[in-house]
Parts: sequence; structure tokens; C-alpha cells
Amino acid sequence: MGSEWKTRALKDCATWYSGGTPRKGNPEYWGGNIPWISAKSLKEFFVSDSEEKITESGLDNGSRLIPKNSILFVVRGMSLKKEFRMGITTRPVAFNQDLKGLVANEDILPYFLAYAIRGKTKEILDLVGEAGHGTGILPTDRIQDIQIPCLNLKVQQRIVDFLKTLDDKIELNRRMNATLEGMAQALFQSWFVDFAPVLDNALAAGNPIPDELADRAAIRRQALDNGTANREAAQHFPATFQFTEEMGWIPEGWEILELENTVSTIIDHRGKTPKKLKSNWVESGYPAISAKNIKAGKLVRKDTIRFTDHELYERWMPVELKKGDLLMTSEAPLGEKLYLAKKFKWVLSQRLFGLRANEKISGIYLYHWLNTETAKADLEGRASGTTVQGIRQSELRKVNVLTPSQECISVFSRASDSVMEKRATNESNTEMLTKLRDTLLPKLISGELRIADADKLAEEAMV
Repeated sequence: MGSEWKTRALKDCATWYSGGTPRKGNPEYWGGNIPWISAKSLKEFFVSDSEEKITESGLDNGSRLIPKNSILFVVRGMSLKKEFRMGITTRPVAFNQDLKGLVANEDILPYFLAYAIRGKTKEILDLVGEAGHGTGILPTDRIQDIQIPCLNLKVQQRIVDFLKTLDDKIELNRRMNATLEGMAQALFQSWFVDFAPVLDNALAAGNPIPDELADRAAIRRQALDNGTANREAAQHFPATFQFTEEMGWIPEGWEILELENTVSTIIDHRGKTPKKLKSNWVESGYPAISAKNIKAGKLVRKDTIRFTDHELYERWMPVELKKGDLLMTSEAPLGEKLYLAKKFKWVLSQRLFGLRANEKISGIYLYHWLNTETAKADLEGRASGTTVQGIRQSELRKVNVLTPSQECISVFSRASDSVMEKRATNESNTEMLTKLRDTLLPKLISGELRIADADKLAEEAMV
């Protein structure tokens, strides 16, 4: 079927544009409301925003605006050595010189062209050369010769509808998880960093408020006055404060414990390798997770994960991971964390701690505490190393953990556990959808698979 489809070079499918970077030293060019996309920020298929934004003046002096439904992809950067980052814009955005921007011709749907390019990922990565210092470079003339199927608009639309349905579900899961994570973080911040319920109780009881907490108290007084304060949750919290040398004012009755007194187990396999255990990696089996696979509370770079067989897994992991454990990187980088909302049979490889909370706290509380600015500063202050900052287990054990009452932790854990379980379910669903899309996409684009057959495969996979 695929052989029946004619093709044409990618260079003839769109108008090509190059981006640019306004002078970084000019404040008039930066901090506006125009998203400025770079290789660093091009991480999602649907491109709509970035942390760095430029002004109209910045756009006129060094960058370029590309319209909605344009295709962006990286042609220069470290990421090209391992992945091909590309996406389609959902609003007008500016972009830098490390990307190319394509505006599809009238006879080709923008989303079809985007999917056709994505379907050529393996072929494109084979074209990547090196510009020095490990930077990958994708020669424009070579990628322009990539062949794209010439299909009528009706067939293009059917393929787009199928693939975009999968991508929309993936994007919905991503947004839902971002919302869920934000809810859990906001709750923890309110209760255990800003001490909102304690301030509410102190104000209601007429108890004195430390001067250092006066600004927070003013905000909480407004919440009490307008009825937005959570008085039901506050009944589990104290109504007074105590002063500590380590953290200043904290709620009365709460403790500051060293981490070693809040965990029952620390799994640390620093330096352990299959060779040292007189074995080898295998093609499939038990995933070996290392520091490079943990980022911003997620499991990433899954294509780099290696595997062990059952015999090596049992020797490597005499203490298995459990639901409620958390993983934390010890170096390169230090302090990235992942909470396990369910049990995983993983091997903990290089530069990674496994932490299991004891009866004094919960795993989800410890996860959020270690993400606070107070805990991060404590971790960094105990790190060592010149080129690479890392922390030894002996120093990790000394990190301070604010430890509320069992009642407070139980209330928080009940609220957060369901959120994290929902997040884990969404991540599993996203992984399934992503694998399905990446398997079917090149087959649909090449004509090897018909839409009717793809629909059937999708239905079977999602049962």
C-alpha cells in the first residue's frame, strides 16, 4: 500500500524560516509576553509557552514570530545526540537560531506534515552530525531531502484525526497531572510551610502571633473574615507557636528531627554494577533506574534504562522498593525526587537513594518536605565536590525534617495519597498511549497501515 503513495522532498512541503536571539543584555527585549522557544524549552508536541519571553522590541531586534500551526524542530543542540525535539505551535511564538520553523503549503495539512516529520524520527537522527563539544547538528540540506507522502487532503485529515486523538489524550493527562501535582504542593505549602491552619487557630483563639509571622497572619485574617479558611482541617492543628534555633518559629508541639530518625530504610547501592556482581545487563527484565532517569518528580529518559534478569535483581535488591517509598538522586544532579505511588520491581543503580519513611511521618510528607526551599538549602549545604556536587549517606542522614503531629500528617497523607495514585494512573495511561502512537504513526504515514486497522489496534490496546 505504501508503495502506491508518491512522495516529495520536505523542502517542497513548506516555507522554511530561521529564528534568532535578541541581545540578552538589553532589558527592553526580554520579559514581555511573546513566548521565545529554544531547544531547551521545546519539550512538548503542542507548543504554546516558554519560561523565557520577549517583547515586541525584542522581536523586531533579533528574533522571528511564526504563526499558529507552524512546525518547529531542533537543528542544533546537545539534545540531538539522543532525541529529535519537534512540535506544532498552538499560538504565534518566537524562536531562536537553534530551531527551524516550517509553515505548511496549502496542499498539506500542518498537523499531517508535523506527524509525517515525527514519523521520520529515526531517519532524521541518523543524519545528525557533531559541531564540537558534544553539540549535535542537523544539516538543513539533508533534512530537506526527507521524503514526505503526497496524499489528498481527505486522507491526510483521517490520519491527523486518528493521531491527534491520541495526542489530545496524552496532553490532557499531562495537564491533569500538572494540576494534581500543583494541588498537592499548594496544600503542603499552606499547611507545613506557611502554617495557615495554625495561624487560623491562633487568630480565632486570640493567641499572640510572632512578629516574624505577622504578614502571613494578616492574609489569614482576611481568609477567616471572608469564610475561605478551611476550619475543618484546622481542628487537627495547634493554635500556638514555639521558637527553634534551626527553623525559627514553628507550631507548638512539632519537632525538628534529623532525617535518619524519620526513615526506617535507606537503600544505597553506590558503585554497584552488574560486573561487580559477576553478571551482565540483559535485553529485558527488571529496570535499573539511575539518577539520569529522575527529573522534576517524573521518570524520564526511559530509552536509557537498562535491565537485569531475576537472579541479578534478587542479589542486587535484597530490600525491594515498596509503595510510598521515594527515590532521591545523590549527585549529577543532587536532589531530584520521585514518589512511588505504587510498588515497582526496580533496581536502584548509580547515584540514587531509596528512602522509606518510618512511623513518625509518611512517604508523601517526606517527599514534599524534601522539595521545600528549607530542605533544599540544607541538602546543598551538606553537599561536597568541586566539579559535581553530591551528598554522602552520612550527611543525608543529618538533614533536618520538620515533623508535625501524627494527626496532622495523617490528614495530609489521606488527602495526598489519592492525588498521587491518580497521577500514577495517568502516567501509566500516558505511557501506553505514547507507545501506541509511536508504533502506529510511521506505519500510518508510510501507508503500511490503514486507518480502519489502526482503529482496531487502538481499541484493543485501550481495553
